[in-house]
Amino acid sequence: MDFSIIMIIIVLALSLMIVSVSDNNSKNTTSKNNNDSGVKSTSYQSHKQYNPYTKYGRRKAREQAERNISNYTPEEKRKHDNTMLGCNALLVIIFIAIALIILVVSGPEAMIKWLK
Repeated sequence: MDFSIIMIIIVLALSLMIVSVSDNNSKNTTSKNNNDSGVKSTSYQSHKQYNPYTKYGRRKAREQAERNISNYTPEEKRKHDNTMLGCNALLVIIFIAIALIILVVSGPEAMIKWLK
């Protein structure tokens, strides 16, 4: 049981470090107006809100997100990529921690059953 408690503490510490790094990255960047980014906006709202519960609305929202990401500056793209990498790393760390906790507490048979 002592090993599982230590693993939980390590996972929590790693996740807090990842979150603090991503928070520091977001504080160091400055926000820009839409007029400064080179994107011409003809109205107050730059895109129409579609219903996210329909296939058409999800497709239009995905296309809008792709257009927004393609208009990022190199600094904004780097920030976006770092955030995505941090989220993926956090998910992998959580998955490994859960697998180790199950392995320690219940044994290898329970872990194999959990992975199936």
